[in-house]
Amino acid sequence: MPATLEFEQVLWAPRGVPLLKNLTATFTPGSVTAVVGPNGAGKSSFLKAAAGFLNIKQGRILWKGKEQRFFGHRQAANFRHWCGSEDEDGLTVRSVVEAGVYPLAGRWQSLTEAQLQRLKELGTTLEVLLDWNDPRAFRSFSSGERRLVHLIRTFLLPAELYLLDEPGAPLDLRHRLLLGNLLRQTAAQGATLLVSYHDLAEALSVADHVIVLERGQVKIHGSVKELTPELIKSVWRVQSPETGWTWASLETKT
Repeated sequence: MPATLEFEQVLWAPRGVPLLKNLTATFTPGSVTAVVGPNGAGKSSFLKAAAGFLNIKQGRILWKGKEQRFFGHRQAANFRHWCGSEDEDGLTVRSVVEAGVYPLAGRWQSLTEAQLQRLKELGTTLEVLLDWNDPRAFRSFSSGERRLVHLIRTFLLPAELYLLDEPGAPLDLRHRLLLGNLLRQTAAQGATLLVSYHDLAEALSVADHVIVLERGQVKIHGSVKELTPELIKSVWRVQSPETGWTWASLETKT
């Protein structure tokens, strides 16, 4: 089975400043990879490059063995889904969700019955208690509510590659746990997920693999078991005890 995503000696240097330096990495189907590193390590740039949002001048990025730059807009929208910080000024909850199907169905297309059913399923999975026909401006909702809507839009249609930039940042503890469950379920169905985190305990509880970035370079790429206290001390310059409070000990309760 071909890799879903491959980086081959990728360099990105806007205005001559290298922010991603000779990145080489491979990501396979059916896995969640945590993208971690200190502030400024290149996590968001790495995910944006993986999504095809950056103009890479050196190296190659492959989607299932084909160079990313040869994918048309519709092909790309069908292959990979993105969730990051977005400005949705002037939209409503429903129009934000419907925007997720525009690249495939055309602008101003309403959700199909199957998509509406999927919307309900995701709302139940993530415990989103919103009225999808609420006329209020999307920006009037809390940051956590807006992120939940973005997540539902991201997972509304199937994709092979999901790229999520700190998706749990504005969420409360319970919704972060529910999101982790959704990520693992999606990987179990054969998708490839790359998710950036600042909370290493949360990353360890969700991901199968980890890629540690430091100053735009890959420090470690492998099993989450490689995220050792020694590595954490080296990269983040903080002490990490062998034992203590971890996300792995938590579970949602009805």
